[in-house]
Order: sequence, then C-alpha cells, then structure tokens
Amino acid sequence: MNQLLSLRLDGDEGLLQKTEDFKEITREDRQLAVDMLKLMKENGGVGLSANQVGVNKSLLVASYGKYTFVMFNPVLLKAAGGYVKDIEGCLSLPNVVDEVVRAESVQIKYMNSKGEIMIRWFSGAIGRILQHELSH
Repeated sequence: MNQLLSLRLDGDEGLLQKTEDFKEITREDRQLAVDMLKLMKENGGVGLSANQVGVNKSLLVASYGKYTFVMFNPVLLKAAGGYVKDIEGCLSLPNVVDEVVRAESVQIKYMNSKGEIMIRWFSGAIGRILQHELSH
C-alpha cells in the first residue's frame, strides 16, 4: 500500500479538515500505520498524521530514537511542566522550520494497534513530536 500514499503539502484542503475517529482497528488500519511509518522515515520525518497522506482519520505515527508509537484516536488530556520553545519542521511544509512553543510534558489518551485504550505521559523530544502531530 505504501506506493499509494503520498505526502499532502501546505494548501491541501485535507490538512484543514477535522479527522474522523476509528470505531475499531482493522488489519487494513494497522497496515496503514505501517505504511505511514515507512513513508515518514523515507522522507526523513519523525512524525506523521493520517491527514498528511490524504486519509481523513485520527491516526498518528511517530518514531524517535528507540521509541515508535502508533496512536489511533489520540487526544491530549493534560499539559504540565511549563513550556519550551524549540525549532520544528513539518513534512507538509518542506524546507520550512520555525520556533514553536510546546508543553514540557503531555498526557495523551489513545488506542494502540490492538484497540486497547492507553493513557500515558510523554515528555522531551517524543512529547514535542506527539504535540506537533496532534496539531494536525
């Protein structure tokens, strides 16, 4: 399926639409996440949301260091620890970087690939990446 996915760039209307939640996680949904991770890595990214590949669903993938996350229906529940300004880029805005202020730590509720509800705190680089993808 990966050859069917392509990055949507700034100006694509799909990037501005509210995404739909998953009712259940199917084999096809899990494959979409795998394909998104592959496309993200092929393009030098660390995070990617489904609407960035033209799929209007609430799904994000992220990979940084030894951590890889697939989150269906992610929702930011809480932010804590103050705010940090740092440089960010986006696969939908190639060659553009800017300073962005993000919370130091965030609590996110999501479904994993097995359909299990998870609630976890994230901080540091992975916390920043997840906040960025949630903003899509």
